[in-house]
Amino acid sequence: MTTENTVENQTSLLRLRDVEARVGFKKTTIYRLMKKQQFPLSIHPVGSKISAWVSAEIDDWIKEQIAQHREQQM
Repeated sequence: MTTENTVENQTSLLRLRDVEARVGFKKTTIYRLMKKQQFPLSIHPVGSKISAWVSAEIDDWIKEQIAQHREQQM
């Protein structure tokens, strides 16, 4: 199996309910953090009015939060 086929390297678009489930925050907190540039911005796929987030950006944000927490614990 090549690296390109691993789950970690697959990127998809997430809807708000999926982002809420991944990060444990509700809509209000997510949008507040976006406004403060502390959370990945949503995109609007061509031809639609929906908001979506790039899964890889959300995953990276989660990893950053974990790393920052661990640094504070040292």
